Amino acid sequence: MRHQPSNHRPALDAAITLSLHFEGCWRRAGDAEHCQAFMKSKDLLVRYPPSASDSEKGEGNSYSKRSATPDVDRLIMKMALVTFCLSVFCGFIRAETQPPERKVESNSVVSTRDPNIRIDIPENARYVGADRWNLYGVADCEVHVFVKADEKKIVQSFYWIQFEGYLPEKPNQRYDYTKDRKMVIDGLEFHLKARFGPTSEKPKPGSDFQHVLNLISAGGYNLPSDMMNVRLVYLPDSSHRKELMVIYAEDMASTGYSSTNLMKGEKIRPEWTEIEDALIERAKKQIRFHLRN
Repeated sequence: MRHQPSNHRPALDAAITLSLHFEGCWRRAGDAEHCQAFMKSKDLLVRYPPSASDSEKGEGNSYSKRSATPDVDRLIMKMALVTFCLSVFCGFIRAETQPPERKVESNSVVSTRDPNIRIDIPENARYVGADRWNLYGVADCEVHVFVKADEKKIVQSFYWIQFEGYLPEKPNQRYDYTKDRKMVIDGLEFHLKARFGPTSEKPKPGSDFQHVLNLISAGGYNLPSDMMNVRLVYLPDSSHRKELMVIYAEDMASTGYSSTNLMKGEKIRPEWTEIEDALIERAKKQIRFHLRN
């Protein structure tokens, strides 16, 4: 008996196409677990697609007289329901993984809002990339990273530029840097803080620091054992719900100290004051800010 072609094939083809879409969606979102699960389900559909004639191939067993159509219908209905739910979920993923908004022109980061500014980085620093993500469901975060490194790709210094703002669903959140010292640089008032430490400490999962380290690592660079940095934060308006943060970091080796021997018990050695001041001056000279109207 000649079998009639299955009329469910178009729906199954559509399901396979959608599975490819969701696989790509999760891949872009960095969700390896869901991505692998969908790859497996897609492979099963491709290799073993059910058809209306499957029951006839089992002639002689207990299923030979039962039509496969109800089973296939149920399968497609289930897939349609899953597709609907996942389409909504992938919409959330896309909303949380927007592409970086600011542009990089030569060695300048150009922002048209919050604030409208151009930030110049030294020409001998190499741009390693940008990232943008939803930071812990609290803020929209975008980073751009430049590095200077030796011939072995060990980082000598890096420039971390970050634009961040609280999400509308967090209306009561404000940035507070009242404990930091203030300094005017290129006509802008920054909140400033310098510190040092070993680079062996693991960053908090999902943190901005982890995203920055991922960009540096993806460029094939490695950090030295100890680094020092100065953090500059500019709040563009009185709401204090948005910030521009710039971190300039250097290898500590040039100071003759490590993060361990710069400590005296629980206290920081007095030599740090001179090192800190020199670090801040280098940051001011190397990073230039041009606020635009």
